[in-house]
Amino acid sequence: MAAAATAGDRVQTQNDGAASGAAVAQSQDASDSAATAAVARAYAALLATAVFDWSFDSNPDLSNDWSNG
Repeated sequence: MAAAATAGDRVQTQNDGAASGAAVAQSQDASDSAATAAVARAYAALLATAVFDWSFDSNPDLSNDWSNG
């Protein structure tokens, strides 16, 4: 009977370890997703700034209107 209980304890310990590993992997996926989203937001902001700057460089009338109020 003691051997059966020990085998059962080993199975439960393995199950707990697998669940813990899955939680760590899921946490890492969430962290990767957050990092990817942050990079995407930074890139979008940079692109928007470049387009905004380009629009004034390519159209002097806009630049004059902007600076003259």
